[in-house]
Amino acid sequence: MSFDLDERQVLRLAMAANGPVNPLPEGSSVTLEQLQEIRWNQHLTNGERQERLEQVRRILRALDNDVDLDARMKSRGMFSVSELIQGTDIDKWTAHTGVNSLETFEEWLLMKRRHFDTLRGRYETGEKSKDDELFEWVFAHSGVFNEVHVNFKAMKARMLAASSNDKGSLQ
Repeated sequence: MSFDLDERQVLRLAMAANGPVNPLPEGSSVTLEQLQEIRWNQHLTNGERQERLEQVRRILRALDNDVDLDARMKSRGMFSVSELIQGTDIDKWTAHTGVNSLETFEEWLLMKRRHFDTLRGRYETGEKSKDDELFEWVFAHSGVFNEVHVNFKAMKARMLAASSNDKGSLQ
């Protein structure tokens, strides 16, 4: 098993394997056996070394699965997960033109959450049948918008608290 690694992946592996030291040059092609031979920091116990090696194994499995999935998607004429995350030309048609600030993003997010929670409520109360072909789609969208909205509100609260703490420390 061999992997072509970009800088981010090299840093993740280096941190997992050997702390902040970067034992692998960018663009390296490495095998699991080579990673096992990386010099471990002297201060690590055998248990810590084993845990870090297991972290490297988990990362390599994830990389292998991602590379394989990306290749399978590309072979079927689809965008790969990597391309979707980086953004595609289709994104410009998906983005809401009225979202141009955090405030308008929050308004849009609340609108979407309310819409899907309302639809979900109709299924949950029996107004619509859960056998409906859209039930899972509505349920999934409701969950996603709920999670994003909850995290957005939490982020705003933390930013407000941090801002208040900063102002208080200056006085």
